[in-house]
Amino acid sequence: MTEDSAIPPWSVAAGGACIPLPHAGQLAAMIAWMSAWGVTYHVPLIRAAAARHLAVIHLTAHNRVPEAMLSQAAVPLVVLVGADMPPHAGPSAIPQAEALMRWAGALIVHGAAGEPAHYAEAVRAALIKRRLLMVETATARQGEWAALRERVAPKLPALFIRTRPGVVHPIEAGPAGAVLQ
Repeated sequence: MTEDSAIPPWSVAAGGACIPLPHAGQLAAMIAWMSAWGVTYHVPLIRAAAARHLAVIHLTAHNRVPEAMLSQAAVPLVVLVGADMPPHAGPSAIPQAEALMRWAGALIVHGAAGEPAHYAEAVRAALIKRRLLMVETATARQGEWAALRERVAPKLPALFIRTRPGVVHPIEAGPAGAVLQ
C-alpha cells in the first residue's frame, strides 16, 4: 500500500465515514504501549497494517463502512467488527452485517479471549482471501453470527474461535478477591 492510497492502514468507521488513525510510526508506538501493558493480541494485525501489507477498518455497533472503501482497497482489507464489549452487539446492531458477509472472502468469528495467534491467523486469512470480516463477539452472540453466515453466505470460508465449554467471553468480573482498576 502506498502513502497516497485511498485507504489508510487503520481507520475507524463512525458516522458513515472512516476516520484514519495513526500513521505507521504511531502504530509502532501503539504496539509498544500495548506490549508494555501485556495486551498484545491485536499486535500481529497492527504490525501488518503498519507495514502496509493490509488495511484495517474497525467497525462498532450502529456504524457503517463507506461502500467506496470496501471496493477501492488496493491491498487486502480487514473489517474488524468490535462487538464483544457491553452491550455485546449481535448482527442486528451492525447495519451492514449481511452486506459485509456477502463482501467477505473469509470470516473469523472470534468469541474468546484474544491471543496473538488468533490475530496472526487473521493476517494470513486476509493476505490469502483479500477481504476478511473478523467479528469480535461475546460467547452469547456467536450463534447469531453463525446463523447469519448460514443464511446469507453459507459457502463463505469461516473460522469460529470459541472458549472452552463452560467458559464465557468476555469475562466481566475478575476472579474472587481480585481488585480491578
